[in-house]
Amino acid sequence: MRRKRGILLLYIILQICSVSCQKNSAIQEQHQIAIAVPYEIDTLDPHVRNSLSTFAVLSHFYEPLVTTDAEMRIQPCLATSWENPDLLTWIFYLRRGVKFQDGKTLDSGDVVYSYQRLLHGKNLEMAGYLVDIS
Repeated sequence: MRRKRGILLLYIILQICSVSCQKNSAIQEQHQIAIAVPYEIDTLDPHVRNSLSTFAVLSHFYEPLVTTDAEMRIQPCLATSWENPDLLTWIFYLRRGVKFQDGKTLDSGDVVYSYQRLLHGKNLEMAGYLVDIS
């Protein structure tokens, strides 16, 4: 009798696990990510909104050329180093081996594209940071 109960219990556990697996695969097929945050997020585009709530979420998806440490000192991120040969020119040296989620390697054209998009895009709140850049 105990053996039948053990087999029955094992069968029930396997059924529960298979239902859970089926639900998980259904979620994966929908290609959705759920993030719980205490504020409204209306976009995952890093250029559209200029708000602290957007920065808080998107900092987990996108990296800048440089970042700041806890003491607000500029630190390398996608750029390993930089120089400014004159008052109007900055040269950034990109970290090697950086890949996008699709496997494409980051290059200077991607950085230029991002700046051009901000300079010429419409309704991009982050464009205000580039008003003095050409």
